[in-house]
Amino acid sequence: MSQPNPLEDFTKHLRCPRTGDSLGIYTKDQEMYLVTQSQQYAYEIIDGIPVLLPTAAFTWPELEIVED
Repeated sequence: MSQPNPLEDFTKHLRCPRTGDSLGIYTKDQEMYLVTQSQQYAYEIIDGIPVLLPTAAFTWPELEIVED
């Protein structure tokens, strides 16, 4: 039986600072991201800490930095 990911419980309470959408965990090339439910934006998880600054948003799935 696999161990539960503590980030999954934590992310249930997080929202995207740009859209207010709920966030889910996505793993790509051993890097973790929080992705909006609409799959419009993604945020990096660095050393287990989500970087949820509006200026840290990436467009999804291209993972390009969003410029305001």
